[in-house]
Amino acid sequence: MANTGSRTGLITGKTAFEIARWRHRVLAVLVVVSLSIAYLSNAGIPQSLFTNLLLGLLAVSGLILVVFINWAGLREDAEKKAGYTTLRFGNRQLMQRDPYMGRIIRLAGADYLDRQYFNEILDKTKAESEADKQ
Repeated sequence: MANTGSRTGLITGKTAFEIARWRHRVLAVLVVVSLSIAYLSNAGIPQSLFTNLLLGLLAVSGLILVVFINWAGLREDAEKKAGYTTLRFGNRQLMQRDPYMGRIIRLAGADYLDRQYFNEILDKTKAESEADKQ
């Protein structure tokens, strides 16, 4: 049985939603660095400390991205076993809980929430969650 927080109903640790959000941020860094390297290469900029640092950043962000991809998948599987999802487009046959407070925001089998409504819920529950931590 999954170890759930007594108050939230969520399994302990970061939710799949939170990890996926960080995964998207790391992916954005990876894309920007890749495009920068491609631009500098096409512009004929010679190898320098700056270009070497960009290559290092590319490698590090690539490794971090792989970690986040795997971690998000593991968390999504754990949430599925616990009977819910925190992802906006998670398994439709599972109830959806908000990723911060664990409240049910969509019943199993119901239509996905639209982006605006989902973001409103996230804003409210994240603020409430942070207020509870203080």
